[in-house]
Amino acid sequence: MKLGIILNTNDAETCWNCFRLGNEALAKNHSVGIFLLGKGALLACGTCLKMREQESTICPISTIENLLDLVCSSDKVATFG
Repeated sequence: MKLGIILNTNDAETCWNCFRLGNEALAKNHSVGIFLLGKGALLACGTCLKMREQESTICPISTIENLLDLVCSSDKVATFG
């Protein structure tokens, strides 16, 4: 199964549980995509990269089109917010 996860908070406990779910799914041989949505400090990866004019394959700058692709290509979508 392909699991899409949308994380829309910078609450540490919620973020922790989001990534615990993703890791468990990977351990069970599922495919996982995570979209960081929001402007909290924990989710500022894309903004930080843009300010420094850098790119990352781990945390690329994403668009709403990327979010749509994740949702449409996933068998199930879970949101944490």
